[in-house]
Amino acid sequence: MNNQNEPLNIYELATRVQFLEGKIIDGIDNIKENQQSMKEELTKISDALYEPDQGLYSRLKVVENTRNSDSKIIWLIFSAFGGGFLTYIANLLLK
Repeated sequence: MNNQNEPLNIYELATRVQFLEGKIIDGIDNIKENQQSMKEELTKISDALYEPDQGLYSRLKVVENTRNSDSKIIWLIFSAFGGGFLTYIANLLLK
């Protein structure tokens, strides 16, 4: 009886191994697809950050440059008002 059951078990095991092999291959294919989509998403993120014309860092640089120039203009305006005020006070005191 062992001889009759043994070929059946080998055939059954071979079938199960093939089934599991198919599942593993399907899983690997699924992982490859997910990895490809992640790669595309990371490329988009990288482009959004580092693109020379429209990337986040280029926009930040524009904002910093604008802020620096605005700061210079504000100091110039305050200096002009301060100088004008001091001149006005000096003229009142000297009269």
